[in-house]
Amino acid sequence: MAKRFFAINQISFSKNDLPPEGAVHNKALHLTVKCEGYYVKRVMLDGGSGVDICPLSTLQRMEIDTERIRPNVCVRAFDGIKRDTIGEIDLILTIGPVDFKVTLQVLDMDTSYNFLLGRPWIHAAGVVPFILLQMVKFEHEDQEIVVHGEDEKSIYRDPSVPCLEAREGSEHIVYQTFEIVVADQCEEGKPCPQPFLSSASMMVAKEMIRLGFKPGNGLEKSLQGIAEPITLPASEKFFG
Repeated sequence: MAKRFFAINQISFSKNDLPPEGAVHNKALHLTVKCEGYYVKRVMLDGGSGVDICPLSTLQRMEIDTERIRPNVCVRAFDGIKRDTIGEIDLILTIGPVDFKVTLQVLDMDTSYNFLLGRPWIHAAGVVPFILLQMVKFEHEDQEIVVHGEDEKSIYRDPSVPCLEAREGSEHIVYQTFEIVVADQCEEGKPCPQPFLSSASMMVAKEMIRLGFKPGNGLEKSLQGIAEPITLPASEKFFG
């Protein structure tokens, strides 16, 4: 059944899809989308991010009421540093001819993008991004939709609609991708679930103790190694 489905609904790419500069570029994939009455440029696609991100500055520049932000979870950058979100917000992003309701984590931080769309949106929308070809393809109502990167000259934009550009001087900012650390939520007035070790962590701990490890000591043969993991230096501004 799966083979029949993919044979009928097939998305493909070819060398003819290469941008004018060919395969020599090293650009990230940015799209221009419509949101809340704006064209929003510098929307980065990154399959390495486990969350969809909206910088607080983007909401402020679009004059979106921050009362729409709901309290949510903590996320962690790939350098291991945890970062509390302000919350999450639902926005309708028009990508190509299709509207998507996207739940974005709102962070107060400097970024090189106006939105970052990671695996949650990519997987939910069934999108196939191709960074080399600077485009994404997906299926909608039995039709293949192609959305080119924002440098594509043929993209038509209504001049009466305001455009949110990339922030001036943002080119030097290292972009950030994140993973959700804790996703458990509890209703107000009810006790929250207590943290617990996974079954895999329990299995590892039992095996270490069986082989002679003593909590609070090091990991080397005679327990003389460091007892605490090496911590990364804190970064006040950049995460990545």
